[in-house]
Amino acid sequence: MQIRHLSGPAAMQPWKEQTMNSALLTPPTTADSAEENARETWSAETAGAPARSAVDALPAVPLADAAASRSMSASEPRHRWSESETAVRTRSVVIVEDQGITTLQIRRGLTNAGMTILGDASNGRSGVELVLRERPDIVLMDIRMPEMDGLEAARAILRELRTCVVMLTAFATPEYEAISREIGAHGFVGKPIESRELLLRMDEAWQAFEAG
Repeated sequence: MQIRHLSGPAAMQPWKEQTMNSALLTPPTTADSAEENARETWSAETAGAPARSAVDALPAVPLADAAASRSMSASEPRHRWSESETAVRTRSVVIVEDQGITTLQIRRGLTNAGMTILGDASNGRSGVELVLRERPDIVLMDIRMPEMDGLEAARAILRELRTCVVMLTAFATPEYEAISREIGAHGFVGKPIESRELLLRMDEAWQAFEAG
């Protein structure tokens, strides 16, 4: 039997095919998988985020950084509670906020701190229904939202339920704060805000609520 020895490009062809097949079957590195999973998770979580209404779109007021939210992960270390923050550690929360990205950031921050999120709503009307149904300890309420603004929603809630309402808004003006206090809100927080600061302000509001 005659044996033919291949040389040149023909000799390289089987090696090339084997290398290409190996590359196609080789799983991505851990770092690549994590990055791809993060992109897929972010797309799934934000696909249904509602668009911001025109009344809330003031360019002078910065909104929460979406890139910061994308960098968060389930493995993020949980918040370490100081003694002064334990008042809200085991409390339940409903979030009423029309910006999907902001809601996602708040959810992650409070969940990582050990709090229970009972649900969220993207407008004041559905927020009232959700709060009266779930009866949370604390309500985080945006002010400018479609269908019913946060001030009117807070009024409707507090007429029916004694709960700790914390107004959370990009329009942190003295006028809005005065109206919020008059309605019966126990906290008034301007956006954007870091999770640590939000937790501190929620704790202050909860202590004021319990004292009242």
